[in-house]
Amino acid sequence: MVASELTVRLSEHFGAYIACDPALLTEATSICKHYGVTPEDLFYKWEAFAINNHLPKSEPLTIDHARELRKIIAAAVNANAAASVAGGGGEHAQTPLKPSSALNRGRIAGDFTAMLGIKSTPNKTAPASNVGSVFQTPVRSASASINSPFGGPGATPASASAYKPTSAGVRDADVHMSDIDSPLRPANNNTSASTSKHAQFSILESLNEHIPLTGSGSQLAASSGKKTSRVSLAMATDPKAWNYRYMFEKKGERSQVLDDRIDDYAGILRSAYSIDESEELGDPSLPSQEPIWVVGRVCPALPAPESSAGQTLRAKFASRSKTTDNTDDAVAFGLPKLSETGLVLESSRMMGSGNRTPIHFNKGCIVRHTPQDPGTGGAATTLSLFPGQIVLCKGINAGADKFSIDEICFPPPLPLAVHTVEEAMDHSYAKHKLDGRPMNIVAACGPFTDEGDLEFKPWHRFMDSLESGGLPFSELDATRRGVPDTLILMGPFISVKHAKLAFSDEMPAEMFKRHFGTRLERLGEKYPGMGVVVVSSTEDVLNVHASYPQPGFGKEEVEGMGLKRKGVRCLPNPSVFYINELVVGVTTVDSLGDVKSEEMVTRIEAAAAQTGTVGESVASKNKETNTRWSRSILSQRTFYPVFPPPTTSGLSYDTSHSHLLQFPAVTPDLLVLPSRKTKPFIRVVNSATVVQPGSVAETGSVVCIQVAALPRDELEGRDEMESINARLWDRARVDVIAI
Repeated sequence: MVASELTVRLSEHFGAYIACDPALLTEATSICKHYGVTPEDLFYKWEAFAINNHLPKSEPLTIDHARELRKIIAAAVNANAAASVAGGGGEHAQTPLKPSSALNRGRIAGDFTAMLGIKSTPNKTAPASNVGSVFQTPVRSASASINSPFGGPGATPASASAYKPTSAGVRDADVHMSDIDSPLRPANNNTSASTSKHAQFSILESLNEHIPLTGSGSQLAASSGKKTSRVSLAMATDPKAWNYRYMFEKKGERSQVLDDRIDDYAGILRSAYSIDESEELGDPSLPSQEPIWVVGRVCPALPAPESSAGQTLRAKFASRSKTTDNTDDAVAFGLPKLSETGLVLESSRMMGSGNRTPIHFNKGCIVRHTPQDPGTGGAATTLSLFPGQIVLCKGINAGADKFSIDEICFPPPLPLAVHTVEEAMDHSYAKHKLDGRPMNIVAACGPFTDEGDLEFKPWHRFMDSLESGGLPFSELDATRRGVPDTLILMGPFISVKHAKLAFSDEMPAEMFKRHFGTRLERLGEKYPGMGVVVVSSTEDVLNVHASYPQPGFGKEEVEGMGLKRKGVRCLPNPSVFYINELVVGVTTVDSLGDVKSEEMVTRIEAAAAQTGTVGESVASKNKETNTRWSRSILSQRTFYPVFPPPTTSGLSYDTSHSHLLQFPAVTPDLLVLPSRKTKPFIRVVNSATVVQPGSVAETGSVVCIQVAALPRDELEGRDEMESINARLWDRARVDVIAI
């Protein structure tokens, strides 16, 4: 049977949409030919699969469903072949057929989630030896010293730290936990403070735990009679830029911003990867005889609304809306996932007339995350993509209406900030400032009250600890960490989504003043050297600007909220600011969670002749999810790289002012990214420290950061005007603490 006849028969049973999806058609054709299954039998197996997994009748066959069917058919063929061998089939016994290596990543037998049709990353069984396994998560040597930045046996010793810079560059080496949860403490799957099994003030996760706590903080300034802060706080951008009118966007403005962003990154990527100026960036939609470089934005493929694929997709989203009691068809439809419809690369109007071209990754496709990254060299690996991600690709369009990619490169992160030796000496060793003592920073994120009430008990418990001299060292040591020099508070403070807000007898401004304004005023009077940074959320009922990026609380709101103290600063969302020489970036939008929910991890098969190994590349470190999501944000140089935002997030995203979300000139030394979809964590990625602190009410956690001064003899041995890096990852102890 020729392929054209097989395609016609598949279309007769499944519908015309199967012929419009090249990936799905290829998979279905492969199953029929490889296992000797007729289109009729495949359709019957699909109906049985849909019934067993309780799929809606309108659910079409997708590439994911086809792959699950391949597993089921392969398991049946293998079982029949094994029974034939056991029964003495002799020479008529067949060799069991196996699915391709690209699809056989999990066990077929006993895979309960596959039987239920649940989409998840399959688990690979551990090999007998980790030598030569490109899929094995790296494990540190058990003989390593306990003086690790993460502490505990099996971690890299501090003297040979994996995250210290090498001669190749300070920003090319990363470090992450050897496990997803902290190796020092038992794993915790609870996300609610009320059900958390962690002891109060226990350390959930820690970076550089070998650095001793000193109790240094703003209380030292108060005890010496000083009323000024030990640290200086400055904005990296002008907050007035956030005061825009968010309901006056025009379509032309939005499209121009998206187009300009691709053109800007084209110049960045050309310079970073040393592409010759004589070689023009091409249009992936046009056929070419030689490989070309292209730059574009990753997007999901959208079928035409009047097509059968478009109708089935809408029916699929309609069925989802019924299960979630969502009657808004526009919200229910949204955009499909990358894995549901396939990938396209959107070019700018200047380079590719704004066309969207389907893309395909060839075997042995090289993945490079930075110019210094040696790449995968044709070895088998995985690749993470999400909508809105801008990439540089090398490949060819051979006239098949798709662009085949041989190499994909990601934008390198911005460089870290530098300061002079003279500034470091003044910040760390001046008598009226730190005087050689460590700096103390505490960051806490909302919600600050439980869902069942508006009493803000977790918040008051947290403030009681600060008024007593700071949080304790641990659950076993009551010695206080000290009052923070800078307290970073991130919303939502009073969420517009809180179920009890509509039934409260108290106005939101009065509620904020009673719970937040009064406590901050009392803490400031006791410790006048403490500075407070307040960053609102798009869910805050008291911020009249509900779009993202979002300005801080206005002067009129601040007066009624009780935030009149001089040391309190209300900053925009997101914000980048300086605490002494440190660059700190914060946002209250769940960018980590949206990257997690929208990303698609695809498999790239090895080339016949590979020139490198995955273990030498950055791609080998991206198997750990928190590191991968953090790297995606740093690489795209923005607080929120996903576009468009998923409809489930409910984020009011202002495209025309999305340039305010980008990092200004440098990568923050400390990036605080709260999330409701991930557990609290600490990661060092490209020498930037990324912290997910959790929330005060939901996870019952905050983050405490003690930053030691750079060694005085090291500074005195250098020229005063020499530029140095803050090296936060090396001299700061960062603890996520349960409160």
